[in-house]
Amino acid sequence: MSAADVVELAARRIVGFILFIGVLLVSVAIPLFAFETLTPKFVGLIVAILFSRWVGRRLIGLE
Repeated sequence: MSAADVVELAARRIVGFILFIGVLLVSVAIPLFAFETLTPKFVGLIVAILFSRWVGRRLIGLE
């Protein structure tokens, strides 16, 4: 593995992690502001966490 490959992989991981954090923050904020009662907020948070984990694993390559 050459130095260019290592730099490219590191850059992908860093950008991917930043995107992962952005998706996580947005997907967690939506149910907190959209619903007023506690049960939909809780369900929305669970769905948001699962969605952000899926994005992190499938689209970004974090494991």
